[in-house]
Amino acid sequence: MKMVLASLALILAALAAAAAQSFSALYADMLEDPPAFGEDGDFVWDPEFDAGGFYIPRGGLQAGDWIISHLYLPAPDALAAWQAEGAPAEATPVWLDVRRQDSAWRANEHGQNNPVDTRRIRAASVMIEKARFDFRAEDEIVGEIVFVGFFHPDRLHAPPEAPPDQPALIGAADLGEIRVWSVDFVHWLGD
Repeated sequence: MKMVLASLALILAALAAAAAQSFSALYADMLEDPPAFGEDGDFVWDPEFDAGGFYIPRGGLQAGDWIISHLYLPAPDALAAWQAEGAPAEATPVWLDVRRQDSAWRANEHGQNNPVDTRRIRAASVMIEKARFDFRAEDEIVGEIVFVGFFHPDRLHAPPEAPPDQPALIGAADLGEIRVWSVDFVHWLGD
């Protein structure tokens, strides 16, 4: 019996390693090759797929001295309104909030403590679809930022009390010179 269990454990470990290697290859291709954006520009989304809300990294995510606080994606109608207005890419409603690791904290008017030294990095291009997520930006301090991955649609739009502990967005990232093979975010609608 011990021999059978040991063999089964080895088989499961080999399958897990093969799956991890397969995802690493897929993510490497996605990180290095941006999606083919159409004539509508570098902002593509499925208007029937509402992934709007805040995406908070689980386990922390850091690029040098900068910690990723959250990724924000608006609802499809907000993206459509932004695009219809002809607003510049610098005003895109898709962004990444980061804070300096050693930032001081200060209470706001609601009594919530927030870091003082923060940056909002807006997407230069984004693809939001059920089968693919692709976020690309450039920041003069953090460097090039790329997130690629997939949504778990069944984990979106939970009640806004607190983020669930199950990831709603998984993938990989390039944060400046750092490549992170396993990134996951919980979804929170906000207050």
